[in-house]
Amino acid sequence: MKMMNKLQKNTASNKRWDMMVELSKMQRDLDRMYGDLMADGSKDELEGMRGAIANLEYLKININNKRSVV
Repeated sequence: MKMMNKLQKNTASNKRWDMMVELSKMQRDLDRMYGDLMADGSKDELEGMRGAIANLEYLKININNKRSVV
């Protein structure tokens, strides 16, 4: 009975989680750079940074949707 509640290790899910953590770190770095660039960046540069941040979020959501708990 004691072992019924024990979770099994799922390496595929753990790898996906690690990817999501790294993507979050990248997003924080890009957010910081975006804040620095707002002072003197052109409209195209700022738009490119917003696109990069949005693409990372989209990728993170897709990776999270494919995770499964065993």
